[in-house]
Amino acid sequence: MAFKIVWPESAIKQLQKLERPIANRVFAKVDELKENPHRFLTKVVGSECFRLRIGDYRVLVDIDKSTITVLKIGHRKNIYN
Repeated sequence: MAFKIVWPESAIKQLQKLERPIANRVFAKVDELKENPHRFLTKVVGSECFRLRIGDYRVLVDIDKSTITVLKIGHRKNIYN
């Protein structure tokens, strides 16, 4: 079962602020979540969301039955603030 990826406007703006090669890596890795999201995701302690690690960058996502919503994208030192 393939999941649908939802990119809210706020996540798109955060993606656009990244350097092009990093943004491309983030987009490609998030796209890989469609087939098996739990393979790459780790639950965030004290939260209902999950994190995806891409080098020094993190993507926070929420998972429903068939939808993955991108919540936040940023550098690992700033993402949890």
